[in-house]
Amino acid sequence: MQFGKLSSLLLTAPPYAVAIFTTIAIAYHSDKKMQRCYHFCFSIAIGTIGYLLMAVVSNNHVKYFGAFLAVIGATSALPIHLSWLNNNMVGSTKAGTATAMVISFASFGGIVSGQMYRASEAPSIFQAILQTWLS
Repeated sequence: MQFGKLSSLLLTAPPYAVAIFTTIAIAYHSDKKMQRCYHFCFSIAIGTIGYLLMAVVSNNHVKYFGAFLAVIGATSALPIHLSWLNNNMVGSTKAGTATAMVISFASFGGIVSGQMYRASEAPSIFQAILQTWLS
């Protein structure tokens, strides 16, 4: 979107601030209804819509809205996934190992995705958004 460093940092905060509340709300509703799959799929669908908006739309305001959806989808899916995983594991050792593996792979995705956005592809970063979405 071609903003300065300070502007970029300030624009990063609102999507995550909104994601805090939506993540808690989705996790609470998932726990209350005792349904993980529907809430997980809903979160992934919201994130996918956000990534698609950022990839195909040229309007910066719509891309920023897509960033909100992508962050909300990504952050709300992980707690549901971890609780679903722990509900289906027998034994605390297996559950702890599985949780550690999921968090490790998620962290690895964050390391790799930072290397996908190249200045030579700006302002169109379709390939990087597609790779990040697929990871």
